[in-house]
Amino acid sequence: MKTGKFHTGIFERLSAKKQERILNIAVKEFADKGFLNSRIKEIAQKAGISYGSMYSYFPTKDDLLKTIITRNIDFQKTVFKETINRDDDIFENIKNFFTVTLKIAEENPELIAIWRDIAQSYHTKFLPEIIQLEQEGLITIRDLIQTGIARGTLSPDIMINSSAYAIDSISSELLASSVSDQNKKKKKMFFGEKTNPEIVDEIMIIVRKILPLKQSTSSFTAS
Repeated sequence: MKTGKFHTGIFERLSAKKQERILNIAVKEFADKGFLNSRIKEIAQKAGISYGSMYSYFPTKDDLLKTIITRNIDFQKTVFKETINRDDDIFENIKNFFTVTLKIAEENPELIAIWRDIAQSYHTKFLPEIIQLEQEGLITIRDLIQTGIARGTLSPDIMINSSAYAIDSISSELLASSVSDQNKKKKKMFFGEKTNPEIVDEIMIIVRKILPLKQSTSSFTAS
């Protein structure tokens, strides 16, 4: 029986090292061949386990992919929690958000490739997982904007959801440029040979326009 996630209790009892090896091999297989063309049998062979054992860990190929996605969601939550300090300046936090997003993409291109594959080809089948995966960044940005408004730093007239969506869309485009040749060319067309830190600095100029500061009010006493 499943343990409340998408893998079984048998998989849970494996050592952390063996779990990671199986999942890392599955990630590479899904990224290289696409979910549809990947085979559980080949993943099992490369992981050095039997075909039957693989199915005792993950009843279906869908469950294997969903396990990978949920672990990636947990990883994102941890990274954002460690990076974003809501006591810091909002723009510094958003800059950190972009920087971390690019770092995740650089260090985990295969995970980004899987995300794009299932988002484009299997959106109905894995819709709940895709939504949960994509909304982590969106929620983080929205919360930062709300905090900025509550503190009186940002204008109360900001359309919170629309602004968060616009900023998160930029982040998604940067993620895509790490694995998609088309998006890499687009990135180069607009940013040339600029480094990621330089790109982030340029994007932050746009972010400051999307999120205007609260206007200070001056009071005048009639003489």
